[in-house]
Amino acid sequence: MDFVNPLEFRLSTAQIADETYVVTLAGELDLADTGKVDAELELLGDEGARSVIVDLLAVPFLESSAVGLLLRHSRKLRLKGGSLTLVSDDVRIARVLEISGLTSHFRIRPTLSEAIGDAVAEAYS
Repeated sequence: MDFVNPLEFRLSTAQIADETYVVTLAGELDLADTGKVDAELELLGDEGARSVIVDLLAVPFLESSAVGLLLRHSRKLRLKGGSLTLVSDDVRIARVLEISGLTSHFRIRPTLSEAIGDAVAEAYS
């Protein structure tokens, strides 16, 4: 059986509806890994994504560079009439967003199923 280090950064993406994607992040998201997330979100934007859900449920800490890139991509999506939803039930991540005054820039949901339900309802309305 292969051991997966829970702190090792991992990224995966799935399309769940037209122009709607889930980007799942896991492990420590540090400065070295924000470039990978940035490239993935940039690619989705180039492919016409309007709604992106970033699943942070398995991310123990969000540093300022990661918050900055999520904010930048949220703004890009909003300019196209889209949105970026963050999924996190971690009070520390919620507190970072709250302290920095960024809660109004993101849709924040505590569960992936709730975020997907919102996104799919929007995609087909």
